[in-house]
Amino acid sequence: MLKRTILPVFVALSAVAGCKAASDERVQAERARQEAEQKAAQIASEVDKKVAEVEKKTAEETEAFKRRAANEINEANATAREKQAEAATALAKDLEEVRGSTTKTLDGLEKDIGELRLKLEKKLPKTDADRVVKGLEDRSASIRRSLRDLDGATANNVESMKRAIEQRVEELDRAVEAAKKRA
Repeated sequence: MLKRTILPVFVALSAVAGCKAASDERVQAERARQEAEQKAAQIASEVDKKVAEVEKKTAEETEAFKRRAANEINEANATAREKQAEAATALAKDLEEVRGSTTKTLDGLEKDIGELRLKLEKKLPKTDADRVVKGLEDRSASIRRSLRDLDGATANNVESMKRAIEQRVEELDRAVEAAKKRA
């Protein structure tokens, strides 16, 4: 009988102990799950913070780079404008020198042409003298038109324009000298 009474008590105690053990396991499992969730949330929060820091740093570096690039571009543009102004000033000075020296030479040649007219009219028939003088005056007028055209000169074509004017002045000078020999 003792066996019969102890056995059910033992079974009941085992069942209670088993339930208690299963209940403890569930509690422990729930605690483990909560801890895992907390740890995951903490890690996610840390990752979010680090991502935000990296994004902020990247944005700051990008803005700093943009500012530096803009400053460099502005400096390059300012330098280019200065060089352009210097080139324009040098071109204007060069053109003024050409205009001045050519005008002075032309004034002298035109004076010679005026004096030559009288001498040629004495030595040659009037129509021949007029034709020679007209040809010289036409050359002189053409050179003066070329001097006005210098206003439209650019750095690319100024040298060729100057050479053309100089060549035409030399040709006029030679023509005046040749006419002087005829007079």
